[in-house]
Amino acid sequence: SAIPGTGLNISTTIGEALVLYTETALRWGSDRKIVKLIKESTPNIYEIDNPDDSDRAYPHILAGGHYTFKEGTNIILEYLYNGDGYNSKEWNALKGFIKYSYDEYKTGFLKELMKGNLLQANEIMRFRELRRNYIFARISNSGITEKIDGALVFLLNADDKSFLIYPSMDYKIRGNSTLGLATIIFTGKDDTEFGITHWGSEFSMIYRYFF
Repeated sequence: SAIPGTGLNISTTIGEALVLYTETALRWGSDRKIVKLIKESTPNIYEIDNPDDSDRAYPHILAGGHYTFKEGTNIILEYLYNGDGYNSKEWNALKGFIKYSYDEYKTGFLKELMKGNLLQANEIMRFRELRRNYIFARISNSGITEKIDGALVFLLNADDKSFLIYPSMDYKIRGNSTLGLATIIFTGKDDTEFGITHWGSEFSMIYRYFF
């Protein structure tokens, strides 16, 4: 959903290869969904709602830079602060909801209800950055060889130390077609953002033909 806000972007170039930048935005209201345990029973009763804080401003701050070497390798390093991320209490409530629903689903208890809970949790976790502090890094080269280019992305949740790694490579088969290979690897304890991800790591292969 669209959230009103205001922002500022500043960047500078140092020499021919280094660019430094920062982006700051204030957004009024939150789009995160809060999970609350209403009652411990059989089954547990939960409520999922948006916080009523449309008059509160949340800061979103990004600071980083990128450097390009003469042979074409580009390195990006960024820090992201997400003021609308979950605090420890809210995160514990969300992961408790996920663990309870998953454990009960595996036992066969009210499977349709637990499946619905997990689908709601899945939507929450795919929607946005969940926590507040992140480190992003990317190294890429569009001409490793005449036929191969590749990239490696690293995203660290600095709050819980979980991370994901996303290596990718494109191979030019002919002048108008490429074969792309990529995988996403999630790493972290089972109560962290990238460790709790229940769909696991992914691998993809894409063939592209350009007319």
